[in-house]
This record gives sequence, C-alpha cells and structure tokens, in this order.
Amino acid sequence: MNQDVLNAIINLVIQVSTIAALGIVIYLVAWKPLMAMLDKRAETISKDVEDAEISNQEAQKLKIEARDKLQEIQSSASSVINDAKQMADKMQTDAEMQLQETLKKRQNDFDEQLRVEKQRAREEVAAQVVELSMAVAKTYLQDNVDQKDTEARMSELTKKLVNSNE
Repeated sequence: MNQDVLNAIINLVIQVSTIAALGIVIYLVAWKPLMAMLDKRAETISKDVEDAEISNQEAQKLKIEARDKLQEIQSSASSVINDAKQMADKMQTDAEMQLQETLKKRQNDFDEQLRVEKQRAREEVAAQVVELSMAVAKTYLQDNVDQKDTEARMSELTKKLVNSNE
C-alpha cells in the first residue's frame, strides 16, 4: 500500500510539476502576446466607445442645428406667408380703390355726357321753338301788321329767347 501511495504522490508531483512548467512556458511564450492582444482589444473598444460618444455628441449637435434650422425655416415661411397675405390684401384694396375710381370716373363722364346732351336737346328745342314762333309770328304779322313792326318784334322775341336759353 505504501508503494501505491508513493506512486500516486510521485504521479501527483509530476503532474503538478508538468502543469507548473507548462504554465511557466505559457507565461513566458504566450502571456505577453496574449496580454498585448487583450490590451489592444481593450484600447480598440475604448476608442470605439469614445468615437461613439463623439458621434453621439455630433448627432446631438446636428439635431439641435436641424431643429434651429427648421425653426428658422418655419419663421421664414411664416414671414413669407404673412408678407404674401399683406400683399394680397393691398392688391385687393388697390383693385377695389381703382374699381371705385373707374366707376366714379365713368359716372362723372356719363353725367357730363348727359348734361351735354340735355343742353344740346334744350338748344335744339329752343331753336325749333324760335323757328316755330317766328313762323307763327311771321304768319300772324303778315296777316295783321306791317313789315317794319314785324321785324322789330321778331328781333326782340329772338333776343328774349336767346337770353332765356343762356
């Protein structure tokens, strides 16, 4: 039994020594490159995190700029719309005023034309009345009064009619 225990202990010492030797070899050969690789990976991850934070900050900045630009565009559009409304209102007011002026001018022209036509009609009627009166008077006077008296009365009557028309 002692021999078995001794063999087991020797095997155990050999195995532990082998594992320790293997650990030392791995440490000497692979530990530094493994740590360098892990450090490089950690550095890459850290850089990626920093880049992500920078990108996030830039995205936030762009978001704020876009919001500000949108507000500026909305304000500008609102201003353009208000200006267009004011211009349309002014154009409508100007058109209404121009229409009123045109209507007033046409009414004045019509009134003037009507006044002229009335005056011409009065003058024509007066001229016809004078002619008719003279014809009647001439006929009456030829029948009843002498020539000189007739001419004097006709001249007087003509003057009265002309004066009454003016």
